[in-house]
Order: sequence, then C-alpha cells, then structure tokens
Amino acid sequence: MHAPTAAFERLAVKPPGEPQRSAAAAKAGADPVPASRPDPEVVAKPKRRIYTAEYKQRILQEAEVAATTRGGLGALLRREGLYSSLLTYWRRERAHGILEALTHRNVGRSPSATRWKKKSRNFADKMPA
Repeated sequence: MHAPTAAFERLAVKPPGEPQRSAAAAKAGADPVPASRPDPEVVAKPKRRIYTAEYKQRILQEAEVAATTRGGLGALLRREGLYSSLLTYWRRERAHGILEALTHRNVGRSPSATRWKKKSRNFADKMPA
C-alpha cells in the first residue's frame, strides 16, 4: 500500500489532490499561505465632522465665486473634502432662512426639568417621615 507514495516521494511529485509547493518550502515545512497577511487590527470608526455656521457660510461664498471658473467648484470641494450634496443642502437651508439650522445641535431627547421635578416630588411623598 505504501509503494505508490514512496514512488511519488522519490520523484518529488505530489499525489493528485495535494497542493504543489516549491522544494525550499517543502524542506522548511512552511505553510502554503503567503507571507503578507492582512492586518487583523480593527480600524476605529471615523468621527462625524461638525461644521460651524461661519464655515458653511464661507464655503457657500467661495463656491459662488469658484463656480464662475471652469473646474473651480470641483477644486474647492476636493480641497475642503466635501461632497456637492452638502453644498446643495446648505444652500437650501440658506434659501429658507433657517439660520439656526446652520449651527450644530445635539441630537436626541433631553430630559425636561418638569419631568424630573415631578419624579423627585413623587419620591419624596413616598418616603416615610
């Protein structure tokens, strides 16, 4: 039963179905996996950029000037790392006169003072005297 395997070893030929390795790799006992593996480190999620109202207004003014020259608007967007959809959104806000929307607001519910006062009053009423 071992005769065919011995014949393959003498000829330095692998039996069918086994991966082919170079002679140096076979002698060293190395894995057939390439040496350059991808880095397993997880990259942190990038932080969302927040734009001030002054920055938005300045960029919109620069975009109006840059639009007069060929390729000027694209150069501005590349330089600032912006997408044209942001300019569209900011222009729409400016056109509707929503200046408070140009400033950053924290998103989410904030607890109202009356709700907390009511809870603390109920808690005080339930406490034994």
